[in-house]
Amino acid sequence: MANIGASTYNFIAQQTTGSSVAAITFNNIPQNYTDLVVVLNGTLSSTGRIDIQLGNGSIDAGSNYSNTELNGNGSAANSYRYPNTTTMQGAFDSYATGTGQVAAQWHVMNYSATTMYKSVLSKAASASNGVNTSVGMWRSFNPVNVLSIVPTSNFSSGVTATIYGIKAADVTSIIPTKAFGGDQIVTDGTYTYHVFKNSGVFNTSSAVTADVLVIAGGGAGSGGGGGAGGFRTALSQSLTASTSYAVTVGAGGPGQNNQGYTGGGQGGNSSLGSVLASTGGGQGGYVNNNSATAGGSGGGAGGGSVGSYGGGAGNAGSYSPVEGYAGGGNTATSPYPAGGGGGAAVAGGNGTGSQSGAGGAGTYSTLSDSVGALVNLGVLSSSHYYFAGGGGGGASNQGAAAGAGGLGGGGVGANAGSSSFVPSSSGLYNTGSGGGGNMITNVTAFGGNGGSGLVVVRYAS
Repeated sequence: MANIGASTYNFIAQQTTGSSVAAITFNNIPQNYTDLVVVLNGTLSSTGRIDIQLGNGSIDAGSNYSNTELNGNGSAANSYRYPNTTTMQGAFDSYATGTGQVAAQWHVMNYSATTMYKSVLSKAASASNGVNTSVGMWRSFNPVNVLSIVPTSNFSSGVTATIYGIKAADVTSIIPTKAFGGDQIVTDGTYTYHVFKNSGVFNTSSAVTADVLVIAGGGAGSGGGGGAGGFRTALSQSLTASTSYAVTVGAGGPGQNNQGYTGGGQGGNSSLGSVLASTGGGQGGYVNNNSATAGGSGGGAGGGSVGSYGGGAGNAGSYSPVEGYAGGGNTATSPYPAGGGGGAAVAGGNGTGSQSGAGGAGTYSTLSDSVGALVNLGVLSSSHYYFAGGGGGGASNQGAAAGAGGLGGGGVGANAGSSSFVPSSSGLYNTGSGGGGNMITNVTAFGGNGGSGLVVVRYAS
């Protein structure tokens, strides 16, 4: 796997002292980076401090620096503030010795900017006398093209200083990038994957033929388990050049009170523009109320003492192939078993006798297997990465046993029949799985949240 777009160090220059010198200076520093990092290793000729000075064209030796530092030696800690100094005191103060090996690093941020002062972070350590860290500022809008490392006593011979530039990696130098956008951009060497865990924009710079995975947000559990969000894959989709495609990643529905005091537990829809869409999962039903809703996969029915209920319908988008299945019903009154939420591959289980229904199993595709392995999403089982499992039906304090969550990340129903109450769990994030139900009836109890959805776009690198 390769992650695209990480920051990188770029070597600029290195100097090693051949004799005792009063300073190490870097001139003509290039301006095509965002930050500079300076690394120094060596010894001083006698006890002292290692400072840094910056400049444009020449070193600024005026009182235009400020510095705050912390240091410690294992038995005592100190802090100091220097508001107007001629150097940036960032390395050692009294901790550097003539015989001890020292190492220091300065990070000069936004060094080439012309609209802000230059901030510097430093950290240093001595083999014999302690550690030091500081934050400093050069109060100048000038870009930095000269930098000097100045000890209060001379450097010994053999001291090495290296300067690096930092900038965002040039993505096109790593792979031929044809599009931008997403929380992660990864490659397996054959394909590039844009992974959207949150809503955003997919921007093409050239025309691409793409495979698309869209998983909607899972429904919330109430008494019954929440239904999984719709799971849909479309292959070989033609996406035009220089186009912005809005990406919507559906949120999981918020866990619902099982006695119907709150609403709105439906999962959110997901989509890649008009290319592909899927429907949010249905919420689980309340106690004594046939309120399980339809969705990409339907919510499981709540239990009750007044009759049997059916679960919410699946495939609410009327797609072919279907995006998900119905939630389970309940076929018994006492002790209030609830239905499991539907999954993307299997309907939710019915609540029967003293057993609440399990969440329906989720599903997988070649595309979801690939992205699951690359960015560690989904639930690995038998060499496949499953998504969009239904939530298990809730147990009641009348004695029904809770339903298991569906394969792919479905939440587990609350175990209310035991001596120790165990709450329901939420659907796994970025799988579109449903939340577990909670059928306990003598307290205000909530089911689990639905898991958020996912959108993935893949094309040949």
